[in-house]
Amino acid sequence: EPRRVDVVTMSRTAAVACFALAAVGLASAHRVPVPHPPALDGSFSSVQDRSALGKTSLRNVELTSAKSLTMRARGGGGKGSIIPVYKKEIPMFSTFALMMFLTIFIFTVVRDTKDTLIVTTAGAEAIAFLKVYFVIPASMLFFLVYAKMSSVLSKRVLFVGTMLPFIAFYALFGFVLYPLRDSIHLPVGLNVPVGLSYMVKLIENWSFTLYYIVSELFGSVGVPLLFWQTANDVVGVEQAKRWYPLFSTFGNLGPIVAGQTSAFVNRHYEYATALSMLTVLVVAAGVGVIAGFANIQRLNQPEPTPVPQAES
Repeated sequence: EPRRVDVVTMSRTAAVACFALAAVGLASAHRVPVPHPPALDGSFSSVQDRSALGKTSLRNVELTSAKSLTMRARGGGGKGSIIPVYKKEIPMFSTFALMMFLTIFIFTVVRDTKDTLIVTTAGAEAIAFLKVYFVIPASMLFFLVYAKMSSVLSKRVLFVGTMLPFIAFYALFGFVLYPLRDSIHLPVGLNVPVGLSYMVKLIENWSFTLYYIVSELFGSVGVPLLFWQTANDVVGVEQAKRWYPLFSTFGNLGPIVAGQTSAFVNRHYEYATALSMLTVLVVAAGVGVIAGFANIQRLNQPEPTPVPQAES
């Protein structure tokens, strides 16, 4: 039976090879000395163990002392704390967190308002038409102007010059355009099919259409552009690892507070009065964002280097 003989022969050859590898491994293990760690009961096997342990202990003491000094200089906190912010960083961190909260508060209030104005006057089908034929071209034009402004203006002027027109428009709409809506909204009187009637209503209620476009632009400019551009310019890499998750946490409070505020105001007042009150809150929040940006620039200024006095 040649096939059976081949199998037996191969099995024996494999067994011999395994025994040979095991023997070589044992011989190598006996030839290589295995170092033993220093004893834990205070005894040392050699002078080298005592010296190595002394160097390790000294290194650990130096690292612990350096860490302690760094923590004291920064005022405690840090990665081991519940909130990883050092005491020295609290003014700037709290300003950034407030800016995030106020910016998202503004966005939530104007988002709900713009949807209400368009749906009640032109219908829900007008929103898709607005986004495609009005919001997208306006966004492209805005960012072209912003790119041009960023090349000629300083960052402070650019931030204020971008934020201030939004706040001014919301104040103008809440206190002037909306109260005069019956006078400034003129009927166009075009005969169009029923399916395209929302286009005529968008033109007739042009102030509501403009409010919708501006609010959509603010959603693309407020947090994604202005806030994060400022944060990336000021916050370092090490701080960003600790701060940025907290920024999102504080920002998530904005929609909650804005939603509850809008619901309370609309429940207790008629819509015109409620819109005026919400406009006051939006303008105040916008002023708070600009003030927070000014405070960040003040905190980010380098400390003046003392000039050594010449010895007389």
